[in-house]
Amino acid sequence: MGVMAAPAAAQGLSVTKSSFGTVGTQPVDRYTLANQSMSVSII
Repeated sequence: MGVMAAPAAAQGLSVTKSSFGTVGTQPVDRYTLANQSMSVSII
């Protein structure tokens, strides 16, 4: 379940969204931003 940002994809960048788990009954999503040499995940 990933989403690619159109303008960023043209520059070799990507943004993906995935399920991280839950807090109580609320879902928590993880967003990962990446380029050719590094990535960072944010929850």
